[in-house]
Amino acid sequence: MKRIDLRGQLIRAIDASGKSIFALSRESGVGYASLHALMNDGADVTLTTLTKLATVLDLELTKRKR
Repeated sequence: MKRIDLRGQLIRAIDASGKSIFALSRESGVGYASLHALMNDGADVTLTTLTKLATVLDLELTKRKR
């Protein structure tokens, strides 16, 4: 099974948004420390956090076409 790099995709989307960690924290309800760890320390992301950030960043989780 091929591994999907959701964390990397999320970080790229955050960078592309141009929003600061503080702004994303405030808009999403995800703690600043959690976002900082995700962006800088390679911390894993929970599904709850992924969902909150995806909503703020207007992202959608979809199945890839084969």
